[in-house]
Amino acid sequence: GCSVSMPFKEAVIPYLDKLDPLAKSVGAVNTVLNVDGILKGFNTDVIAAIKSLKAIGFNKEDRVLLLGAGGVAKAILGALKMNGANEIYIANRTEARLEKLKKISDFSAVSWIKRTEFTADVIINATSVGMHPSKNISPMPISSLEECKAVIDVVVSPYRSKIIEEAANMKKITFPGYKLSLEQA
Repeated sequence: GCSVSMPFKEAVIPYLDKLDPLAKSVGAVNTVLNVDGILKGFNTDVIAAIKSLKAIGFNKEDRVLLLGAGGVAKAILGALKMNGANEIYIANRTEARLEKLKKISDFSAVSWIKRTEFTADVIINATSVGMHPSKNISPMPISSLEECKAVIDVVVSPYRSKIIEEAANMKKITFPGYKLSLEQA
């Protein structure tokens, strides 16, 4: 088997013979198992996202701002739905990608430009913004973190992304990408 990383979590699906029900429900795969020549796709990102929500003390009344609309965003949206999230807002750099997420759960769209003015209890970065080599970039300015209680980031390199560093310095609850990676493994 193998692990699948961004940006291939959706693109790999046509090459697989079977999908686990969880992977099928979110339309993304991060793990492929070869069992006697049959390639089956799984999504353990959903499990990791559920664990991250538990770790930050997520409450279904929390207002969530999810950044991104790719494969890992699909898994996180699925986890939010499973946890009964009532207020989900999603911002993506290209709004056309948001349509794919409507199959998973209801949410409200926030324009990428307006995301910095949006107030949320939980901010989840499911983009590559802040990933090496652009490690000095944060998907949200520090001022946008003031009202939130927690930040979850999918970026694993660097070990502690800029958004996680900024949130930690502000005494916010953080769940960095390396922990998500550990949980999905």
